[in-house]
Amino acid sequence: MYVANINFMLLDDLAKLQFPPYRLKTTEMPDPNLSTIIKSRSYPHLSNIIEKPETIQPVLGNENNELYMARQYLRTGQNELAIQSLKNFLMQYPDSTQADEAQYLLGKSLYETRKYSSALRSFDKLLDNHPNSSRRSDTLLKIGFIYADINNYRKAKQVLKYVANKFPGTNEAQQARMKLKQLGAR
Repeated sequence: MYVANINFMLLDDLAKLQFPPYRLKTTEMPDPNLSTIIKSRSYPHLSNIIEKPETIQPVLGNENNELYMARQYLRTGQNELAIQSLKNFLMQYPDSTQADEAQYLLGKSLYETRKYSSALRSFDKLLDNHPNSSRRSDTLLKIGFIYADINNYRKAKQVLKYVANKFPGTNEAQQARMKLKQLGAR
């Protein structure tokens, strides 16, 4: 059943969204207590009125919609569409306040599809163009993971030690220390 993205919206609110990831099979409310069902997270009755589209169709025109679209592609495992969408976003909105997030998501998508050299370029671009990004620690962590994945353990250890020392107390620092332990670093 595909209702995870509905969260606690009422179905009639779902139909009003400009950009819904799901569509209604019917416009009639099947159950007068639907609000209670949704809020209680008991969804078995919804499978007959909500369907998941084959692919998410974009409603483009502004940067929020386009970044939302890319995130939806990522959430649904459509990494190639996400990569293309994020590249388009960065070309259309290079000065966006969300450009660092788009650049991070692009690098992450490339990393997850094992396109390591492209992922490294994307992450490097984020670090160069957005030095104060909130994604800096996670970007560096992913760079360390990439170096480990391509068997460049010296660089991997160097980057992961930097993350562990520069961002103490963060989840990224903890993950860096765990990866360093796997790599046998002291």
